[in-house]
Amino acid sequence: MFVLQKYCIEDYYNSITTDRFSSVPVQFLIYIYAQPACTSQPLLYGDYTPGSCLGVQVGQQFQLQLIVENNCAASGVTMRDIGTLSFPVVIKNALVQNATLGSVTLTWIPTSQEVGSQVLCSVAVDSQSVQSNQYCLTFTVGDDSAALCPGQTQEPTTTSE
Repeated sequence: MFVLQKYCIEDYYNSITTDRFSSVPVQFLIYIYAQPACTSQPLLYGDYTPGSCLGVQVGQQFQLQLIVENNCAASGVTMRDIGTLSFPVVIKNALVQNATLGSVTLTWIPTSQEVGSQVLCSVAVDSQSVQSNQYCLTFTVGDDSAALCPGQTQEPTTTSE
């Protein structure tokens, strides 16, 4: 069901003045979802601990698999998508799913324009519009082999003779 509400914001010199300075119409469009038959939230996870920071190198391909557990599959609910909010040029394959699990693979080749900190966040949504937990990772893109996250130190290399 859609609900459209229209209001007007007005401002006055003081509380007894009837002449307004301005009036700005504001509209709100609200979509009300039906109560889902199964309210168990999908569980989204990936190859790394949520909130992790990963060092990646310019020009080196990085792949990440995101997996979602459908906790309402027995009720006929399917997964609709795993959405991502990320930096440009991340390739996401189509959602692959069986009865209880779904997954997508993300592929990214960092460029020199992306050197520094980059954040990727994802959320899954099922056919009843119930959203999963949010899964986010931070990447530190470097243009050499020592792309390090804040607080990380490179292990010294030693040679033995």
